[in-house]
Amino acid sequence: MTAPSQKKPASTELTGGAGFNYEDIIVAYYVSALLRRERAAFQSGHVVSVSVQRQGHGHPLDDLIVEFDHAGDRRVLDLQVKTSLTISGAPSNADFRSILSAAKATMSISGFDRENDRCGFVVEQVSPEPLRSLNRLIDWARASPDADDFDARFKTTGTAGADETNLRNAIKSILSFADLEEEVGFFRNLIGRRLDEFTDDGLFRSEVVNRLQELVAANLDGQDLPVFDRLCRIARNASAKATKWTRATLLEQLRGTVKLNVTSHLKNDIDRLQIYSLEGLNAIIDKVDDFHVERSGLSAAVEQKLEKHRVVCVTGLPGCGKSALLRDKAMAASTAGPIICLKNDRLAGNGWSGFAVSMGLSSMTPLALLEEISATGTPVLFIDGIDRVRPDQQGVILDILNTIATEPTLANWRILATSRDQGLEVFRSWFPARLYADDGIGDVTVGEFSDDESEQLVRVRSSLRPLLFGKPAVQSIARRPFFASVLSGLVLDGSEPQSEVDLIAAWWERAGYNTASGLIPQRPTRDYRFGRDRCAESWQEHCRPATERRHYGADRRSPR
Repeated sequence: MTAPSQKKPASTELTGGAGFNYEDIIVAYYVSALLRRERAAFQSGHVVSVSVQRQGHGHPLDDLIVEFDHAGDRRVLDLQVKTSLTISGAPSNADFRSILSAAKATMSISGFDRENDRCGFVVEQVSPEPLRSLNRLIDWARASPDADDFDARFKTTGTAGADETNLRNAIKSILSFADLEEEVGFFRNLIGRRLDEFTDDGLFRSEVVNRLQELVAANLDGQDLPVFDRLCRIARNASAKATKWTRATLLEQLRGTVKLNVTSHLKNDIDRLQIYSLEGLNAIIDKVDDFHVERSGLSAAVEQKLEKHRVVCVTGLPGCGKSALLRDKAMAASTAGPIICLKNDRLAGNGWSGFAVSMGLSSMTPLALLEEISATGTPVLFIDGIDRVRPDQQGVILDILNTIATEPTLANWRILATSRDQGLEVFRSWFPARLYADDGIGDVTVGEFSDDESEQLVRVRSSLRPLLFGKPAVQSIARRPFFASVLSGLVLDGSEPQSEVDLIAAWWERAGYNTASGLIPQRPTRDYRFGRDRCAESWQEHCRPATERRHYGADRRSPR
């Protein structure tokens, strides 16, 4: 008998500490702020992108480039990251000289904003006195209304000490400023700071780790690692690839290893979408006399199609349980995280912006919400009744579909829709073909209850046996879930139908398909004035036998 297997200890490259160098940790710190959409050190605004090793992309200070959004304005921080540094003007001090030269070159780039952008270095180990002198030069330059005011500090009557004066002169000799204005501008845009306390027991590290863990819903890969350590590993692997992360690409990179909770800035929108989706799903009837018939075969078929196709369409005649099947899949997904489900009769607006306004959403494009659902929930767009979406409201769905089709970060999204057979051509006439051009549309056909499914129902509702196992003409209609529910009362009141004619009469006695209870007295009168042929024609529209269906094949592909 073999001994129980023991969990292999995680590599030090995964667990942090000595496994990661200082640059990995600093990059991970800014990537952490990107993930949480938060502020970070040495610049104002929240982080919107992080790049590493970008010298080939026009950044002389290439170790780390961070973009911030400050009330809609873009601000940039270019940094060289050093484990140790000596601050002096000594000719042998190549590191400090190269950083100063690269900072000056960065400030000369056409896209550099001298009012808002910053560049320089962060360091772990440095002598405090020279660093303090450098930061005094920086602070004096930013506090001076003009260059002359800055220069006055170094006159005999000024307040500058010998250390600051000597360092200023050393930097001037290294960079050879054209004039006083250029020198003062250089110091105003310079960053030179120590950033430490990222050891295993460091203050900064503990704070970042704790804040990141608030986002974690589950570790999917079985490794109980802090997210910060995962980000350190991502930073190390990216160092040779000139990687640039946005929040979307970062979420994509974390997919499959960790499941996250919804970030705070999108929580209100996601919550509203979740409530909207669940309200629509709860409006779908999936029971016959309060009993839910399990249709595991159909559910498995949907899962198989979703693995092979980006678009899956559940088709079938009215009342066969298409919407109930979609409801089952969507409700199961909603227990694991947020979803988005659209129903043809619950749309508002003629595009996403109008829909967003009607919902009270702050996101005027669907991209960020889809990315968040992908990371925290189920990346499937559920659409009930896609063939019945009004033309003036198709733009709501199209805006979402086009975003899914064009954004690489949404490549894992799938679409699960329901459609009546007769609505198929309408459905394909406006649905973006690029979503199914490669692998076609996965088709799942829903029919009437099978013998086994009907037996489930009669075990708890024995009064339905005459309908579900009776005459073929009655059985073929009564086994559709919707009609089983509608007609179940016929047996109880002693009026068991013996033929399709009996079903037609009972149907119109209850005012026909999908009629509001308040309109029942009106509906038969209004429809019977067209004669019995019109009644039978309407009945057949809803109840025509499966043999008369128009087929398109199991997996429909886009027309060539």
